[in-house]
This record gives sequence, C-alpha cells and structure tokens, in this order.
Amino acid sequence: VADLPRRRLLVLGGELPGGGYLDRILAFDLVGKTWSTAGAAIKTGGAVLPREASLGELALDPSDTRAFLVATAGNRVRVFEVTYDRAVPLIRELTAAGVAPAPRFRASVAYSSRIGKLVLFGGAAGVQKVGEVVSAVAATSPAAMAGGTPYGFLGDVWGFAPTTATWALLREHAGR
Repeated sequence: VADLPRRRLLVLGGELPGGGYLDRILAFDLVGKTWSTAGAAIKTGGAVLPREASLGELALDPSDTRAFLVATAGNRVRVFEVTYDRAVPLIRELTAAGVAPAPRFRASVAYSSRIGKLVLFGGAAGVQKVGEVVSAVAATSPAAMAGGTPYGFLGDVWGFAPTTATWALLREHAGR
C-alpha cells in the first residue's frame, strides 16, 4: 500500500523463509530508503488476525486511507479493513453474515470506488497452509459447486460491501 502523505510503502504479510508467517506490517521509507516495522505487531483492534491472513490479497481503496485484506482462514473467506492513516496501522475484521464465497487462495481482489465494493475473482479452491494446500471441507457456494474447473480453479466473481459486511455473487462463471 502506498502511503504517500507519510512517504512510505506498507507491506502486510507474506510467508517467510522456513515457512513462518509475517505478523507485522513493514514500512519502507521512500526518502531514507530504509525498512522498519510500522509500530510493533499488527494492531488488530480486538480482531484476531489468523496466521493464514498473511497469505491473503490486499486491495486499496484509492479514495480513502484504507485497504482491505481478503484471506481464507478457518475454512471461510474473511475480510479485514486496514486503516493506515496513522503511525501504527489498525486492522479490524469485517465479519460477514449470510452467503459467502467458497474458501480459496491466490484470488484476485480489487476495490471499486464506483460501486463501493471489493471485487473478488477466482483463485484456487481450498485453504493454503504452511507449505501445503488443503482442500476445503465444505465448499457450499453455488460457484464452488459448479463454477470450478477440473483443476480446482474458481471462475466466480463476488462483491463485498464494507458498509454492510455482506457478500453478493456477481457472476457465477466469469469468462465462460
């Protein structure tokens, strides 16, 4: 995430050599060209940030000082809002109710200011864990049941409204 008013880039998550997860937000100072942690461990505002969230996808809201982390953890897709307009970024989970996408990893995520939603496309079916891929136990969404390829790749498109914390299936079989 580019935090230009503070002249820094923020990097959240990733897998470390040896299979561990990065549990901190790293900041790259664009002026001094140095790396540091943006505060201590990620401040979660009460939300429990699962280790698997470090392998999620980040989408920036270009009209605001926030980004969204979308990650599969605990056999469900979870959304975290990252507010980075402060020295120590704050993360809070936006707990969704109702219908939701099937668990996935390596999906594409973008935020559309025009429709005010996160857009989630595709990915590989299942849950990614340290050094392995474990398929989902209960992939019950219509897209997961019918929209995947024989290789386990999903072709569905979902929208997530942060203001109401709700998912909506936008297109069951994108690209077909």
